[in-house]
Amino acid sequence: MKEFLLRSPSSIPAQDGNQITINPFSGKRYVKQDFQDFDPPCIDIICDICNMSPIPDESFGLVLNLESLEHISNPQKAIDEIHRILRPNGLLILTTVMHFKIHRYPKDYWRFTPHGVELLLSRFKILDCTLEGSEEWPIGIWVTAKKTSSQDEWGNLPLLRIMKWDDHLLKKLEKMVKD
Repeated sequence: MKEFLLRSPSSIPAQDGNQITINPFSGKRYVKQDFQDFDPPCIDIICDICNMSPIPDESFGLVLNLESLEHISNPQKAIDEIHRILRPNGLLILTTVMHFKIHRYPKDYWRFTPHGVELLLSRFKILDCTLEGSEEWPIGIWVTAKKTSSQDEWGNLPLLRIMKWDDHLLKKLEKMVKD
């Protein structure tokens, strides 16, 4: 998995000024959305995540919302827009902080518990919910959810998994690729 991620990396700026290097899924189109562009320019669609009108309905099979939900003033509206742009059976991979320092990039509004994420994703089938750190004091939450039209599958939080402090996101991604 590490070799896969590092084979053809792309750098994108994080709002704190650091660079995040990823491989945007070899052979797939990778579109970056943000409310602003950066220097050098690297964002494909500049718009508010709560109003992604430039993006047609059901146009993406996968949406990554990584470590940004706490910075969105209306997280439910953002999740509703993600739901709108996802194709049927499309996946959302969402990570967000729970116990973490205040980090204003540009603002820091929220912290989410598993039940808060469950509420936000009430129109998704939640496939996985993992706490990063410990069950008592998780630093973050990682969720994989699927857009489905079957209402009986919506919004039920699965059994929580715990990813210990010494484990990394790379191990989580490796397992997901194997599954």
